[in-house]
Amino acid sequence: LAISLPNLLATRCAALDRTSRALPDLPALIAARWRQVADCDTRLILALPNLIHRRRGALELCSHKLTGGLRHAIGGVHVRAGRVLARLTDAPLRACLRELTARLTGTGAQLESVSPLAVLSRGYALVTDPSGHALTSAAAVPPGAHIRLRFADGEVAATADRTAGASRQGRLPI
Repeated sequence: LAISLPNLLATRCAALDRTSRALPDLPALIAARWRQVADCDTRLILALPNLIHRRRGALELCSHKLTGGLRHAIGGVHVRAGRVLARLTDAPLRACLRELTARLTGTGAQLESVSPLAVLSRGYALVTDPSGHALTSAAAVPPGAHIRLRFADGEVAATADRTAGASRQGRLPI
């Protein structure tokens, strides 16, 4: 037992030495990785301007394509708008205005034909009481009442006088 323990320990130490010799050198491995990183860093620094130049060229090309496409689209819209604007005239508006003017003139003529003043110009008179209410029947006018007669060219004040024959015929002599 006294000899087996040191032998076990020696065997294990020998196995550990063999294993440690098989392991790569850690500082050398780290140094190699640092050299790779530095190499990538240098390559990226050298490639970056070229990459930027290529990307800038591609963006300028896209810009020119977009500008040309926009000009083409605007030109097409301008041509279509020119065609539409050429068809747009004020003729429909003028026709509508003529139609509305004719309708207004006709309506004005209709209103003029039913106007009491137009009736007065044909020789009739409008009879009103002093407060301005129209009197439409001779029976509604008491003898001696003050009335107003409106003609086409002005008004005249009058006093009602009823005779026996006038009340039967429905006429009022003045």
